[in-house]
Amino acid sequence: MRFDPIVVNRPSHGCRFPIRVAVFNAKGGAHLSQIAAHLKRPPLAGAEIILLCEAGWRVRRSARREFARELAEALGMSFAFGAVWGIPPRDGGPFTRFVGNAILSSEPLEEVRVVQMPRYPRRDFSHIPGAPNGVIANIAIEGMTVTVICAHLESRASPEFRAGQMKMVAEAIPARRPAIIGGDFNTTTIEIGVNHVPFGMARALTLNRRRRHAPRSHEPVFDLLEECGFDFAGANVPEVPTFTFSRIIPHVLRPKLDWIAQRGLAIVPGSAAVVAARNGTWSPRFSDHDFVTCQIRPR
Repeated sequence: MRFDPIVVNRPSHGCRFPIRVAVFNAKGGAHLSQIAAHLKRPPLAGAEIILLCEAGWRVRRSARREFARELAEALGMSFAFGAVWGIPPRDGGPFTRFVGNAILSSEPLEEVRVVQMPRYPRRDFSHIPGAPNGVIANIAIEGMTVTVICAHLESRASPEFRAGQMKMVAEAIPARRPAIIGGDFNTTTIEIGVNHVPFGMARALTLNRRRRHAPRSHEPVFDLLEECGFDFAGANVPEVPTFTFSRIIPHVLRPKLDWIAQRGLAIVPGSAAVVAARNGTWSPRFSDHDFVTCQIRPR
């Protein structure tokens, strides 16, 4: 089943380069006030493009809020929301509850479209309509049209399956146009599978810090995007993880799953950062993912 994107445009902020891009898996977005507060503080403050994965829309994980819409409203930004999963209504009426991906922008979004990806046969989602997707839109900055993409790849599938998902999105991006892509690519380097992680793979991942923090050689999605002209260099802090189930898990055991890449543009040197999804060292986390961000300018 395919769901139409929800798009609300607001007046232009008059953005000028360099622009700041932020990527965040919101885990539903129930902690909207904390997320908004982080996006108003350096280094995330003033981000002109925010790419959100696992954005809830009237579901329990978003505290029944329309997370992308309310966050965009709090920041005065335009937004496009592409539902991935729809929660079947009990009365047989239209779908009103979703989880999906979103693009927030300080400039109006044009030509918004949603590209569905292959669906991995997860038993825990077998009864839920929908499919993984990438949300694509164009924005204009100083007269330049830039294509922006938010994508969330499958966590339980193999690296090859994830690359196949991204291929569907890459083929929908206008060739040679400047573009920014980001999201939760779930670069675990293994196939978790339908039920559990095979012991041998789990052991290999646990013992190999380099594989967790620098998954490039084990995830063909990087080669796929680079063949399409995208460059990851400078947009991501090298070997700094972005995911954890709990704050008590040491950084050395956490994987790097969230990424930004650009095509036809350039990264402002030293602008990449990873920002923890918590208010303080001992505060509870409001997502299992951290923010990733960088600044982008023309070549």
